[in-house]
Amino acid sequence: MLKCPKCSSDNMLGAIFCRNCGDKLNLDDLRPSDIPRAKNPNSFSFIKLVYRLFVLGMLVGAAGVLAMILLPPKATMVTPSDSEKALAERKYQTMVTLSARAAETAMFTSAEATHLAMKKVLPDPAKTDGLVLVPEQISVEFLPSGCISIQVSAKLFGKLPLHSTAIVRVDAGDSGITASVLKVSAGRLALPGALAPVISERVLPMFVDNSELKRLAADMRKLDVTGGSATITLKSVRERIKNASAK
Repeated sequence: MLKCPKCSSDNMLGAIFCRNCGDKLNLDDLRPSDIPRAKNPNSFSFIKLVYRLFVLGMLVGAAGVLAMILLPPKATMVTPSDSEKALAERKYQTMVTLSARAAETAMFTSAEATHLAMKKVLPDPAKTDGLVLVPEQISVEFLPSGCISIQVSAKLFGKLPLHSTAIVRVDAGDSGITASVLKVSAGRLALPGALAPVISERVLPMFVDNSELKRLAADMRKLDVTGGSATITLKSVRERIKNASAK
């Protein structure tokens, strides 16, 4: 708006005469503050630049996190051969069968343990209808550090592949078995401590809640884990038969 120097009335920009008093509007007599300056649409705005960079960084970061979660871990899943599967079955049956010939000690390789986990732990496909996250494959690897790497491959809503990995330390003794989750990851993204239970709550219960593995754990006296294998030592056959009769 242009303010008339004579009567102080407001006039539209571009007016030649004042709409109130009719006096001619001389732009040279107007103060610079009376003439509004149009904003240059191409003028540089540091705040806008920072905001756009911030939004771009957030989008790139979110895309990177999602990609890390969807990517499979660098460590490939253990795949047992037919001979390893058969050997694992024989070792397992020798240990759990309560007879005078039952074994008190057995050594299982990562491949043999993977087969047993696939057979004993994975849910029945007929009972997975309606589940949001359906486990499809398990891999067990005995690490040189004495820990166990448990990798679970599942599908979200039966379509989107997801991979979870838990590094677990298992201690066995006369007082029972304790399992401590040291590290968890979703895909290739290592989760911070606050989010670790999200994965461990989906990985460990498959093992802990299995009734057959519970019985084996109750009879376990010692577990020695080395790179590629683990040796299980059970209570004596006589003690196990006595405990089974008491139940």
